[in-house]
Amino acid sequence: MVDLINKPVYVEWFDSRGGNGRWDFIDDDIKMGVVLCKTLGFLIKESEEYILIIPHLVDIDDDRQGCGDMMIYKKQIKKIQEIVL
Repeated sequence: MVDLINKPVYVEWFDSRGGNGRWDFIDDDIKMGVVLCKTLGFLIKESEEYILIIPHLVDIDDDRQGCGDMMIYKKQIKKIQEIVL
């Protein structure tokens, strides 16, 4: 994915499904499984285990800033592709 650094990308990745945050009877119908997340942003950094996506970038006085960063574990990624603008 190194060739995608600083480029806009679309990422599909799996995440765990959260509970409702209250006490429930174990015998109740508890939904199991994972959810498919979809993220758009710029691929800013990559390590062996993670990628860093940031959707909002700005350059102020030669200082690059970003907002809304999302670190995604590579083993959770289903699909990643460059967005051609």
